[in-house]
Amino acid sequence: MAIHPELRRGWPVIVACFFVAVHAWTYGFYGLSAFVAAFQVERGWSSALTSGATSAFYLLGAVVLSQAPVLVGRLGPRVVLIGGSALLSLGAVVAARAQAPWQLVAGFLVLGVGWACTSVAAISAVIGLWFDQRRGMAMSLALNGASVAGFTLAPALVWLTDRHGLAFAGTTLALGMLVVVVPLVLVAFAGPRPVLAAAAVNRAEADIASQGAALRNARFWWI
Repeated sequence: MAIHPELRRGWPVIVACFFVAVHAWTYGFYGLSAFVAAFQVERGWSSALTSGATSAFYLLGAVVLSQAPVLVGRLGPRVVLIGGSALLSLGAVVAARAQAPWQLVAGFLVLGVGWACTSVAAISAVIGLWFDQRRGMAMSLALNGASVAGFTLAPALVWLTDRHGLAFAGTTLALGMLVVVVPLVLVAFAGPRPVLAAAAVNRAEADIASQGAALRNARFWWI
């Protein structure tokens, strides 16, 4: 069976997005419960405090998430994915080593921005630059990284936390994933963009006006 030209040309993009997804879902989704449990056991912090920090993570992440495709179009995949991965790691390290509530909240806010720049919206925008006819398949392959995170690094985070504490576990995995992700993204997006990328960027720029209209619409906020 012949491999479609888009998949043959764009497989490095799929691989890079796959590992970005592993990193993102480890800390932006599955790892949150491990963090919250460790904060209560190791720091003695209340559920109200940890839940409030988690809510701040989701709220800020949702705001930035709406702009992720626009950022990909304007800044390019390398800047958004590497920057988002770096913020994920930074937020995870700050939160894991937090000794005061404000440090926990600060870490989770940074984590929220990183999550928005490395999760579904950002990865979808990046895949859309390289794939047209095989976009669905490329998305499925890349987002398998989310599932892989659930049965690899997330359990590893819990295991390391139980044995060495959250500070060691969070820092080790966060920096380790960053070392893996950055070279993959640099290599995957080192060449020129394909022809279809120009049209995708134009669509992203046009979406700015429609997003602004939605944010000014009371029905949007009611939903």
